Amino acid sequence: MSSAETLQADIFALDQAADYPGLQNYILNCGQPPTNLIGVVYHLMQNVRLRGGYLTANLLHLQGVRNPIVSFALVVGGLETGNHDDAEAGKRLLRQQYDKQDAEGQRATYKIVEELVMPLLTVALSFPDYTTQMLRLLEVMKPVVPVFRTIFDFIAPTPDYDLAVIAAESRARARMIDFQGPPADAPRKPRRVVVAIRELFFPHIANWRRFEQGPTTFIAMNNYGWDASFVGMQFNRNEIGDARAIMEACIKDQADILVVDAVIYNFPDCAALLQDMRAQLPKLKVAGIYFDAWPISAARFKEHTGYLDVMWSASPDLPAWSQPEVLPKRFLAPLTRGGDYGGPLSRL
Repeated sequence: MSSAETLQADIFALDQAADYPGLQNYILNCGQPPTNLIGVVYHLMQNVRLRGGYLTANLLHLQGVRNPIVSFALVVGGLETGNHDDAEAGKRLLRQQYDKQDAEGQRATYKIVEELVMPLLTVALSFPDYTTQMLRLLEVMKPVVPVFRTIFDFIAPTPDYDLAVIAAESRARARMIDFQGPPADAPRKPRRVVVAIRELFFPHIANWRRFEQGPTTFIAMNNYGWDASFVGMQFNRNEIGDARAIMEACIKDQADILVVDAVIYNFPDCAALLQDMRAQLPKLKVAGIYFDAWPISAARFKEHTGYLDVMWSASPDLPAWSQPEVLPKRFLAPLTRGGDYGGPLSRL
């Protein structure tokens, strides 16, 4: 093993044994550069080894090391152990580190924090009453999601309310989804459709409740008159397996349309595989559904236009939808609930 791998194995072993005095002595005398120790902190936190990650980060912090991963571990460790001072120091540092970066650096820092928060979210949602845990995660995320600060720190300015203006804006917003399908008795074009949507509401949590949107979507399309089948995506750190299952179903059914949870295109290997599939099915049209469109960056939407023919969302008031690259492909319509709405994807 390399020295970095040996370092990680030794620290994990000391953490597993809860030998924290030994862990502290090891870190102080190992002679390893801070970059290697920061990497260990990352892996400790990603594996929810919070006390070991917190102790290692604290020692690095005391030695003057400033890094978003170290700051993250201070926040989480401080909240976990009730050390308010460390939690506040970590939040303050993480916010400063994020705010002074350019857009590319901010995206990289957000990605790191997102990768470290997801395992904690899995643990938090395993509690019968997970309110406290979710509020803690909100505190962790606020430094790298400025809009959360505005919303949850109540720093947004209070607007002057005028009931007539509010009524007019509400009517305008309601018209933002102009959904005009064909008449109910109009003849249907025969289409073979594969619907690929996450099977569980929170896919990364075993035995979580099933997500109803997949079955209701393919039932609605069958009720409409198309021949639809369903692929339940697992999204459990095996996204390439989901992409292969989608590819196999589309080729087997010789699908005309793929309606897919657009999150799959956030994974480059999956996006490349599904793009290769289109070479085998040149007439295939792909519609990506965006269930939680609000946190997706404008750049990500642009990237998805290279893969999707239709970008379907029930969230019409996002500025990203107005981008020139996105505008021709956006499809703003209600999500299906199993009935016949006169055509869920009329332009196809």
